[in-house]
Amino acid sequence: MAAIFWNVFFWRLPLPIGPLILACLAWWAFSQIEQGRAINYAVTSAVKDLVAGAEVKALESQIAERDRQLKAGQIVIDAYQAQLRNAVAADAVKAERIEQEITDYEAKLSAAGRACALGPDDREFLLKP
Repeated sequence: MAAIFWNVFFWRLPLPIGPLILACLAWWAFSQIEQGRAINYAVTSAVKDLVAGAEVKALESQIAERDRQLKAGQIVIDAYQAQLRNAVAADAVKAERIEQEITDYEAKLSAAGRACALGPDDREFLLKP
């Protein structure tokens, strides 16, 4: 094959046309190589840009999800704090009611003449676990 190419371009054609055609072919080949490099560079840079954009979107979605979870957690914490306040208030009301019942019962016993000889300190001692 190379012999045919050599014969056609250097011996069969006049001498100035062969090198001219060879120079044109070389110029065309190098331009194709340069064009391939330019395309490769363009594709590589486009892929890098797309990857960077995808990473940014992924990070934005992670931040949005974390913010959503934080807001949901804050709602739950607020609800539990409200329940705790209500439970503490209910316990305080219940303790006041029990103290009032004890005071009323002691007053009733005192009015009937059956007062308890134990003082508040004795009562506290007996209530200790």
